[in-house]
Amino acid sequence: MHPYQSAHQRDHQVFARRRVLGSGAALAAGAGAVSLAACGASGAGVPAADLPPVTLNFLIKNRSSPAAEDVLRKLFADQNQQNPNTQVNIELVAADAVLPQLTTRAASGQPQDFVESGGFAWVGMAEQKYFTELTPLFKRDKIEPTKLFFPEAVSINSKEGNLWGWPSSVSADAIAYNMDLFDAAGLKYPPVNPDDTSWTMEKVLEYAQKLTKGRDQLGIGNALGLDFWTAGTFFGQGPWDDTARKAQTNTPNYIKGLQFALDLRDKHRFVPTADESRAFLGGQSGAVFFSGKIGMQGVGPLLVDKPSFRWGLATLPYSGTGKNISGRQWAHGIFVGSVPAQRAESIWQVLRWLGRPEHAGRYVVQNGHAVSALAQGGSDYPQQAYLQRSGADAKAYVLSAQRARASGWGLLNYANYNDVDREHQPLWADLVAAKISVGQYAQTASDLWNRGMGKK
Repeated sequence: MHPYQSAHQRDHQVFARRRVLGSGAALAAGAGAVSLAACGASGAGVPAADLPPVTLNFLIKNRSSPAAEDVLRKLFADQNQQNPNTQVNIELVAADAVLPQLTTRAASGQPQDFVESGGFAWVGMAEQKYFTELTPLFKRDKIEPTKLFFPEAVSINSKEGNLWGWPSSVSADAIAYNMDLFDAAGLKYPPVNPDDTSWTMEKVLEYAQKLTKGRDQLGIGNALGLDFWTAGTFFGQGPWDDTARKAQTNTPNYIKGLQFALDLRDKHRFVPTADESRAFLGGQSGAVFFSGKIGMQGVGPLLVDKPSFRWGLATLPYSGTGKNISGRQWAHGIFVGSVPAQRAESIWQVLRWLGRPEHAGRYVVQNGHAVSALAQGGSDYPQQAYLQRSGADAKAYVLSAQRARASGWGLLNYANYNDVDREHQPLWADLVAAKISVGQYAQTASDLWNRGMGKK
């Protein structure tokens, strides 16, 4: 399981991703794009053309659609053509098969060449020497990771200052809204700019009430914030303090976020029940927002065809102090196996190739995202493709990735995270099912996380 797989499923359990963008056309880098060469990547590394011929195996979990797989394969076909000495073989496997394949190959003495962190807890794997640390290569080639990538994307793929994964594409959050329903209700569209302090949780409550028309049209498609990772962020509080190694689930603002979300669903009833969601969708799975009967909905990287109504993406609301940090993000990383140095050098050249904005953008699209981990240029193509295919400007995702903290605020960078989370999931399920109160959950969860990975 991916270190945030259960989190990602909970984040998006009410709005399954529809068809992913399928364009694999060549693209140009955006104006002002920063290439690896501009960051000093032409340092002491061996030029790709001088490396001996090699075939590398890239392990990655199955893509969300055949179209996405086509984009992935076309991208690496171009890499293979441009760098004939370094051929990349794509290995697509089920998400739950990634970890067994990694461990089996390592045990046989033939470690995986490189892999995307889409199906395993990488920290524990790194501590067990499954991977090659990338920090020395960045230093050797005079590449400053926090200038090339979003700083949080670097943090997500680092442990104690050591960078293990090459940040690639970013899963970030926004709020989708139905322009037609907003117009009918006479409501101003929510802002894209996260610095707009008028867009608060209280405003969401007001809008949800005005957008709700009986049970045939509801204000919001999910209990915004009813999620372990994001509940408190709407009021400025994450679930974990990584500096103090202490849970924050029992703090006032985290509790406020949970209670607000539950009230949206249970007290105000602005959120569809499971039966209503199925009815809106005609029994089909998918994002209830696209039934056309929902005013707004919190969404992750939702890539869709143009719906039958006009829609937009806005920044997440915020009622905390300081800058808007609502939601969460996660930057997928590409990890190099514990392979011989010459083989690692060939993989490094492939990563450098993927670090050019024109290639990075295509990698983002096949991953079902709209944001690149590159600080400049890499998101240009995914943003254009998103607008063309979906009819909505995806800038809110980029702005969110610049603001939001990583899922879990550091929890996912602990090797034993999955072990503790297995105990946490039934507790969370009881809260969502209203079997326990917010107060009961907040304290029990705090005790659990502190005991599992808090101060020694």
